[in-house]
Amino acid sequence: MRRRVLSHPSLAKSLPMAAAALTLTALSCGRPAADSAIKWAHLPAPSMTGTPMGHLAIIEQKIPHTFSDRLNVCVQKSGQNETDQHRLLETRLAHAMWLREAGYGRDEFETLSFTLEDSCSTSDASHMTVVIFGDLSKEKPGDQFAQLFEAASMSCKSEPDGISCRSDGGLHLGWGGPAVIGYSFLGSDPGKWVNTARRTPGSIKLSPHVDWMPLSFDLEMAPDVKSADRENLLARYAGLVRTAYSATFSDLTDFGKELAKVSAISAQDKEFRRTMELLAPQQKDVSNYVYRPKMAGFHTLLHEVGHTFGMSHADNPNADMVTGSSATTTCDSAGVCKTKESAMAYGKFFTYLTEDDQAGIKAAADAVRKDISSHK
Repeated sequence: MRRRVLSHPSLAKSLPMAAAALTLTALSCGRPAADSAIKWAHLPAPSMTGTPMGHLAIIEQKIPHTFSDRLNVCVQKSGQNETDQHRLLETRLAHAMWLREAGYGRDEFETLSFTLEDSCSTSDASHMTVVIFGDLSKEKPGDQFAQLFEAASMSCKSEPDGISCRSDGGLHLGWGGPAVIGYSFLGSDPGKWVNTARRTPGSIKLSPHVDWMPLSFDLEMAPDVKSADRENLLARYAGLVRTAYSATFSDLTDFGKELAKVSAISAQDKEFRRTMELLAPQQKDVSNYVYRPKMAGFHTLLHEVGHTFGMSHADNPNADMVTGSSATTTCDSAGVCKTKESAMAYGKFFTYLTEDDQAGIKAAADAVRKDISSHK
């Protein structure tokens, strides 16, 4: 029996010839770009084996594997019960929404288990995915908060009309990528897998430098949602929070449909303007003033869960990504296509999956199922 690794090109390293794993790029997510460009994007099929779709395909197609048929998503506790209820629910909600659009239903969703744990380790391969809402007081080896995230700073100076301020540097809010899967084969045929094993879990890491707000905050701030719709969504959300552990696939996906129906898009961050207004009366220069945006919430989590499903940035796909157009893509006379209509783009803060997202995840799911089938 031999073992081999297939490494995603952008993560290629020197690896022993006998070692083998399927991996992909983990993506860091920051501030919205001025314009979101082309189509949807996902990773190549061989790099999506560690996604939930890849795990499910291995189980469904009876390819031998060492991981449990219950695919665990570990959500790290905050220490506050109410906060943890919101985080658990929204993690389950995001997974249900992506699974539904990938063509899966209740049975596949119930294959996933979601647990709240005091500590979720990025090296614990018993988990399919770990979700870490950043907390500097709880940082442990593998979290890499200092390497992945930085607090935003703002510099201000006096102008004739008051104080002008600008943000210095980027603000990364999240990081995500799927699990690494290794495979074994017999003889000289690496195409047929006789065993698969998870080497590391997928990871979602969220910045410790921002306040993570529940979806109810997004809904309260959503600028274009009518009052009656807002009240209905907030009431339904409160009910889901009370059943965070037990809300069914239908409960969650029906709520996701309602978010899409009313086009629930979160408001842009107002903390920068609020800080500027506080500083303006001082009429003096302030350098490297650290401010805490309150823009990070479910829309960010939904985006990062998308990365663990193999989705890439719709506005900036790399050369080795798979892309395609959808109903909301527009192209100019030069053939340049642009869209902001995606939770995977740095455009609007979507709390639901758009037509672009739906087209992309369907293509990704079809590709990874076909690829896994070829190794039976």
